[in-house]
Amino acid sequence: MRELHRTNLLRATDALGTAIAQYALPLIVLDLTGSVSHSGIAFIAEWLPRIAFLPMAGVLVDRAGGRTILLTASLLRTLLTLASMGLLLLHPQQWWTVIVFGAAGGVLGEFSFLSCEVIGTQVQSGNDAHRIQARQIQIDQAALLVGPLCAAALIAQHPAAALLAVAVLSLATACGAPTLTVRPHPLNEEQPPQNPLKSMATGWHMLRTPVVAWIAVVTGAVQILVALLLAAAPGIALHQYQKAETDLGSMWTAAAAVTLLATSVTRRGIDRWGTAPLLLPSGFVLAAASATAGTAGTFAAFAVSATAIVAGECTANIVLRTMRTLVIPGHALGATVSVLLVIGLLPYPLAGLVVAVVPLPALPGVLAMCGTTMGVAIVFGGRQLARYWPQHPSTPKHSTPMPTSLRD
Repeated sequence: MRELHRTNLLRATDALGTAIAQYALPLIVLDLTGSVSHSGIAFIAEWLPRIAFLPMAGVLVDRAGGRTILLTASLLRTLLTLASMGLLLLHPQQWWTVIVFGAAGGVLGEFSFLSCEVIGTQVQSGNDAHRIQARQIQIDQAALLVGPLCAAALIAQHPAAALLAVAVLSLATACGAPTLTVRPHPLNEEQPPQNPLKSMATGWHMLRTPVVAWIAVVTGAVQILVALLLAAAPGIALHQYQKAETDLGSMWTAAAAVTLLATSVTRRGIDRWGTAPLLLPSGFVLAAASATAGTAGTFAAFAVSATAIVAGECTANIVLRTMRTLVIPGHALGATVSVLLVIGLLPYPLAGLVVAVVPLPALPGVLAMCGTTMGVAIVFGGRQLARYWPQHPSTPKHSTPMPTSLRD
């Protein structure tokens, strides 16, 4: 139990640091430059390097172990954040330093996140996988709930205060990593260590497995919908419904709070009906909520629909993460999870491109059409996963059963 608590605590400090940085950096650039375009550059600089380096992160985690990579990435992010904070204090007009920090810090954040994912799989067994995945998603959603509030309050004092908070949280994660007694993730003894290129290929090769392939398809469909909602919501809320930024922030805060309830409901649903069947209602909810969001006549109706979309995504994520934990073999865990994360992140810059190209009045229709299509894809993918799922064991291929003291 103590090991599980330490793992969750490190995930919380890492996730909160990432959430504060993710929300604060574009606002800091906007505050320094007064330019929305420069703020957009900061957003792109933060996300694209993450996607580019994720396959390498998976390889390093597989070869060196999650604990080692978590310690290294957290220390580097601490030093990088302190250096950026010093430059910001000495040269407030050098806003490009914040963008550089966003790019490098985003990459290190993905390394630490993937490390936490792998470490989390080492303290769970088949019967507890969905419970621990639900708890980890609750931690992530709580960070997304608290992070923007902390970032806004800190930036109001001074932009460097937000960077200081990220540095403190990263340092706390780095200090806690050596206390973990979970062994570094071992390579399969029957397979000698591969070079990095072959390790990356192993992750993509796992997509040939039917279950992993359908997990990738459903992951992509879910994230396409959520990415488009996140990208389109500011324009729809501020211009179509004539609402303020605080109203939009309240909507996302409420949505994050609802996901905390959704994780508990999903966990109990898996206990009762199993894993794969829950993708079907999740897909129906996402399709219906997307259609409602695209045709909502009031901001209240749009906010309720957006909250339903986020809750449906939460359920789908718990199911998908539980499945990948159970079916991916140990020697390919980091590489394969990094591939799935790349598939999940690619829709975000693409959604930004759609919002930039499509006229604002047409965005709700695009959201409704895309969301309905993705909802149908999720339902179909869920049926395929239910078809293949009985062929797989309920115990992770990369772990031994978790001691009774670590179970709920």
